[in-house]
Amino acid sequence: MVRFGLDILVRKRVAMAIFREVSWIFEHRQRFGAIIGRGGSSFEPADLISNLLGLYSVFRNETEEQILERCGELGARESLRIYRRFPGTFTEERYKNREWTPRFFENDECTHTPRCKQEFPKEFQEVEPHPQDNSVFRRWSSVDNPMPDIPPLSPPIIV
Repeated sequence: MVRFGLDILVRKRVAMAIFREVSWIFEHRQRFGAIIGRGGSSFEPADLISNLLGLYSVFRNETEEQILERCGELGARESLRIYRRFPGTFTEERYKNREWTPRFFENDECTHTPRCKQEFPKEFQEVEPHPQDNSVFRRWSSVDNPMPDIPPLSPPIIV
């Protein structure tokens, strides 16, 4: 539940907080695939980062191509070379990425910038998540409320 009438920066910060929490929960639950023999791709190196870039594409009103150009997208050959050099990047624990910044892999053949610098563009680190508190937003579920069809309302929270 999010308070009504917030300015755009606070809305982005709330969106970032909710987005990060949901992304983290999804990846965490995806771990159970490995337990039941359905793969262990949770927290693979690009999961959280690709999600984050998707959110920034909305914040910045940019296309996927614009976002990837800003990041310095690797080509298919370079990506395949890195994948072969680091087998298990999608499943092995040592390659998991639980951070909101990219995990970079050595690429001896990289001769371009900015991707060869292995730096995450600062414009994708601008929006800090808002702390979850009752003044701006808070979690709501039927577990929190004995009457699941009526959300609990307490000023200044408005649905």
